[in-house]
Amino acid sequence: MNVRETEESVVLNVYTFNNVRKEEVEVTVDRNTLTVKDALPGRNQFNGTINLTGKHCDILHTTANLNNNFLQVAVPKLKNQDEDEEDDLIVHHVDVE
Repeated sequence: MNVRETEESVVLNVYTFNNVRKEEVEVTVDRNTLTVKDALPGRNQFNGTINLTGKHCDILHTTANLNNNFLQVAVPKLKNQDEDEEDDLIVHHVDVE
């Protein structure tokens, strides 16, 4: 798992192994925690979490792409850092493309 931060986003890169399909990947953002995990019961090939606290992220626009066993999750940053994410948003599920 590799995490990098740019001015525009926080990007998580994960190598998933063994021809994992997008339906087998679960990506969620729970308040300030991004979680990526293997969604098949009994199989735990990959998982990881990163803390987004203080990064002023726009979690509703998080994207996830799986290509050739390589998963990239991008969480854009808010353009205006004075904006706050919706306080009532608890968990956001991200569709993997």
